[in-house]
Amino acid sequence: MTRHLRSRVVWFAGLGLALALYVASVMQTRKPEGSLLVALLGPVATFAAELEWVRFDLALRAGDVELAYARAETALWIDPGATMGWNTYAAHLAFDRAAPEREPDAARRGAWFDAALAVLARGEASARQPAELALFAGLLRLDAWDHDPARFGATPRVEVERLAADDFERAARLGHPLAAELAHTVRERAAR
Repeated sequence: MTRHLRSRVVWFAGLGLALALYVASVMQTRKPEGSLLVALLGPVATFAAELEWVRFDLALRAGDVELAYARAETALWIDPGATMGWNTYAAHLAFDRAAPEREPDAARRGAWFDAALAVLARGEASARQPAELALFAGLLRLDAWDHDPARFGATPRVEVERLAADDFERAARLGHPLAAELAHTVRERAAR
């Protein structure tokens, strides 16, 4: 083996060892709510996820909702701890797709609204601020009832309020400072 080739082998072996030590240290200190990609690449992965959210918006503006949803899922895969990403996706489903102006059929609006709540529930498992997502779910329910009760079908107002109060109580358990008071207020309103 030539001297030049030996020095390259040693250099690559050293680089491989350094990379292995870095990955091992990241794995030991990694928070469970983040993805391995975010743990390894840090701000670069977060930037990549934010770029996907821009691309999500561009696809929506171009009318390609399937591409937009694929980009949203990619962004959430890259950075599942991004609370704002979960909120953005759910808000689009609840306010845009489930809007009476966009979807005249109440049952389909209800399905889009349920999809928004499912996105928030998925996010609670990995978001860095799950209490925000639980709170948003309760607020979405109340807003939807106030502006478009037809999307709930035969479900009575008191049941929607009970579910919203459940969301607020979950947010309180997850640490949101205002959620317990909201839950109490909504439960009182539902009892009238």
